Amino acid sequence: MSLAHGRLALIASGLVVGLAVLFYGHDLTDGNAAALRLQVMIFSILTGFLAGAIALMGDPKLLYSGGWRVASAHRRAIGQALHRYLLLFYAYLLVLLFSLAAELCRGLTSEVPLLLWVERTSFSLGIAALWCSAGLPTRLLRVQMDALDDAVQRRKESETG
Repeated sequence: MSLAHGRLALIASGLVVGLAVLFYGHDLTDGNAAALRLQVMIFSILTGFLAGAIALMGDPKLLYSGGWRVASAHRRAIGQALHRYLLLFYAYLLVLLFSLAAELCRGLTSEVPLLLWVERTSFSLGIAALWCSAGLPTRLLRVQMDALDDAVQRRKESETG
């Protein structure tokens, strides 16, 4: 299975799990203010972590050594990964927005069905976003290992050349 197929499978399965929570997880989500607060705390932390990961991955010092063509190709690959993580960052923000909306609905309206659907949507988006985040640690590890390998290669070339 290629990397793109794996990514697509992860996203598709995340959406399926999120939809399952939306339609069948109401026993766990409906009126559960404590779970909503926990979700806000978790996604606030994840959003900060992801912002740091984006900054780390975008560091120009991580570009492979070699000519400008090598660096340009590597920059494009890093840019594609950063764009995907930016979309994940927006998904995290959307989860936080729906969590805020659920809290506001709880205080502003007596219309329970609206509150329940906002809560359900918040939790289902949260589960889907968390599921789609599964590849992030592996990607960060790969970026750091590539940078270390490149640094070793540069030292090797400077000692032999």
